[in-house]
Amino acid sequence: MRVQILKDFVKGHFPATPMLDYALDVEKITTSKKPNLILNVDGFIGVAFVDLLRMCGGFTRDEADEFVEIGALNGIFVLGRSMGFIAYNLAKEQRLNFGDDIPSALRVAKKKRWNSIEEKRINQENKLHAYLTKLILAEKER
Repeated sequence: MRVQILKDFVKGHFPATPMLDYALDVEKITTSKKPNLILNVDGFIGVAFVDLLRMCGGFTRDEADEFVEIGALNGIFVLGRSMGFIAYNLAKEQRLNFGDDIPSALRVAKKKRWNSIEEKRINQENKLHAYLTKLILAEKER
């Protein structure tokens, strides 16, 4: 789904996409052999940025290739991962017991159940004690 959204955007806004077209042709071959060998989001972003660098008109082919060779595109992937880490940590800070809700609720429910069972046992024990006391007193009077 994400790749399709990106593909629609790139095809509609980039001047040309020879690297993406090649990657999509490779995907057709790989998915015919094994359905899960798809062009994933990271791969798509990589080829799309190479197309953007090469075809936007802002760089010569040599300049665009130099950006790729020195690993400048790696920053894009680090940035994407960083946003995910930041979002996770913000969510974690907003809930001090992040992920602890279910075990905590189970502990409370078990404690309530145990207290209820214990109260019934004590009532039965008191009734038994009263009955036995009554029997003992009746036996003494005979």
